[in-house]
Amino acid sequence: MDRFPTIKSVFCLTLETAAKVVAYTHLIGFGFIFLLYFSFKTTNDLQDYGTSLIRISYTVMHNIMQENALLLSAFFAGALIIGIRKKNSDLVLSWLLLQISTLLISVVTLPVTLVPHLIRGNYIWINLQVIAFIILKSFAFLVVNSYYLTLSRGNLISEEEEISTS
Repeated sequence: MDRFPTIKSVFCLTLETAAKVVAYTHLIGFGFIFLLYFSFKTTNDLQDYGTSLIRISYTVMHNIMQENALLLSAFFAGALIIGIRKKNSDLVLSWLLLQISTLLISVVTLPVTLVPHLIRGNYIWINLQVIAFIILKSFAFLVVNSYYLTLSRGNLISEEEEISTS
């Protein structure tokens, strides 16, 4: 993790506060997306497919994979919040490792989704969402990685100490 660039503050926030903002946004965002996805897919699939067992089994498997990915992201965001509050670098590292894997998957799947849409000349907005997702995830990774490096080196000043010294 030392090879990535580090930052000292984000928009006039301390590194710890910025990492908390990333963690809470991540937890709330993925938790909300999980609930929306679960309710939408369940009602939509029942309307579309009725009781066809073959289609339901395929759809249920796809839904379970998507829901597990969203739930896993929400769990790791909770671990990140606990890691920031308790200054536990292992929990912060677990979130970073999950982000590395999701960023790699996003970067690898970007050309796979981009080429067919460019050939047909439509649905370019889907790829813009993927690109925006990669940029936002990279920024969040940069913030939390900087916090992790500061925490693992042991020279992290907590918010209470910083407020009392200023």
